[in-house]
Amino acid sequence: MQLVFGAVKLMWAGLMVVGKFCAWIITPLVRVALQSLSERVQRRRVRREAAVATVRVAVPELPEVLVQSEAPETIIRADTWEIADRIASIGLDPPVGSIHLRVYVAARVVKRDLIISEPCLKALMKGRRHTLPDAPYDPVAGLDGVKDETIELAERLINELGNRAVKARKPPKDEATRARLPGPAPTVQQNQKAPEPLAPALPPIQAPQQAPQAPTAQRVVAPRVTTGFTYVGKLVRASPQKVEPKGKAPYEIFEARLQLDNGAELALRGAELERELLSNGCQVGDKVAITPMGKVPVSLANGGEGEKNLYRVKAMGR
Repeated sequence: MQLVFGAVKLMWAGLMVVGKFCAWIITPLVRVALQSLSERVQRRRVRREAAVATVRVAVPELPEVLVQSEAPETIIRADTWEIADRIASIGLDPPVGSIHLRVYVAARVVKRDLIISEPCLKALMKGRRHTLPDAPYDPVAGLDGVKDETIELAERLINELGNRAVKARKPPKDEATRARLPGPAPTVQQNQKAPEPLAPALPPIQAPQQAPQAPTAQRVVAPRVTTGFTYVGKLVRASPQKVEPKGKAPYEIFEARLQLDNGAELALRGAELERELLSNGCQVGDKVAITPMGKVPVSLANGGEGEKNLYRVKAMGR
């Protein structure tokens, strides 16, 4: 029994010696391994922070790149176009044309155009529309001084180029009021003759029967002009047209026709449309985008008040 206990003690002592020896050898190795791992983790953390700092510093210095679409631009930017706050019209005597004043209150400037409608004078002056120099606008003084100066410029230009003596036609103060008042009612005479008996009506003449016509192709209807909508098409006509309304004096107005993709032709009218087409260099046959922008008040040549159509135009090439 004592031998067994002695053997167990010897084995335990041997295990203790072996354990201490292993601990003495393994502990430095583990310490070195842990230290190496810690240094590696530390170096990795430093590299990561340095990379993040480099990116943070370099990002603001990157050049700004603008990506442009290759598709044709059909939406027109609003910063390239200004709408006039008011338009005034001055007639000429004899009626060979008119003067248009476009007032921009914020910019305090008045843009002026001379439009010639008389064919012979138009040929002598080599053009229908002539742009006059801009004039400063004073909201307190109004347009009286600008109108007088513009009339002098227009008279001088027409007299020099067209060899015509013209002057501005200023309506009397009560002309606009008389234009709005109804005229006198027609009076009925008291002693009217009795109507004479009518002759017996002749029998109606039957029209010859016509041969049945071949069915025509379905007509394409142009869309209705809507404010703010952009119409893109081919400019097939851009010229002044003479209009003869029933019961009124004939007048001349500029008309542009767009041929849309579906084959329909859209007619747009107005002196401002002519100005926009000329300023954008649009010609017949070009593809253009026209946006109706609504109406602005205008002082008419006869002293009344009216409205004028405004347009925004962009040339899109052939």
